[in-house]
Amino acid sequence: MNNFLPTEVFLNIKKEIESNTFPWYLDNATDENSPLQFCHSFLHDKKLSNFISILYPIMNELKASYFYRIKANLNWKTDKIIETGNHVDSDNPKLKSSIYFLNTCNGYCKVKDKFFHSVENTLITFNSNTTHSGSTTTDSEKRLLINFVYSLDD
Repeated sequence: MNNFLPTEVFLNIKKEIESNTFPWYLDNATDENSPLQFCHSFLHDKKLSNFISILYPIMNELKASYFYRIKANLNWKTDKIIETGNHVDSDNPKLKSSIYFLNTCNGYCKVKDKFFHSVENTLITFNSNTTHSGSTTTDSEKRLLINFVYSLDD
């Protein structure tokens, strides 16, 4: 869904996440063949980040009954596009995953055989047990996104 949030709301979220005070951490969950990735866990193991409130506009739009995990990913520019590795966000077929792109670049999210290019303020949604992969970018300094894993049912 393009133009998912009003422009001003989107720009406020992006400004906060791109600020030099936003904490990023090396993602040790990636395998040895994946490019380095940094992440920020907004919600993990029922623990909330101090920055969770900046995501309330997105969370409200998703109309989830429960959020299981929310994290931001940052992939730096590489010389060639590198996929970050096929995975599922959850084995639970009742959960949804939404990817919210924070910048436009030639990086993408591949869900099965369909490519969703990174276009800022765009949201894609799929079943969390669907195999997918992200990628790096070659035409921008970085690729930024937020991944939401949630339930629409109680």
